[in-house]
Amino acid sequence: MGRYLARPAVAEYRIEEYDGKIVRLWYKDHQTGKRVDEVLFVYKFLFNFIQHISPKHFRVVGRFGLYSRRSYRRAKDVLSLHAFKRTNKFLGY
Repeated sequence: MGRYLARPAVAEYRIEEYDGKIVRLWYKDHQTGKRVDEVLFVYKFLFNFIQHISPKHFRVVGRFGLYSRRSYRRAKDVLSLHAFKRTNKFLGY
């Protein structure tokens, strides 16, 4: 739950109505780019919200590509060599 204290799954301004039984909210569909209005029972809304909470000690962000732990050192060496060549090009080397 701590992650959602700073960045909630649903912004408060998107929740238009709550009467204790029903939650009315909206979101923008990424596929169509259109606004979608939904009316959900409170328990269905909570179920949808709780699905996004990760288990304790679960790493949400992985490291891939140049940032992966396996290839980071090698990529760092290649990039530093490239930077060295680029800076020394102007010196005539």
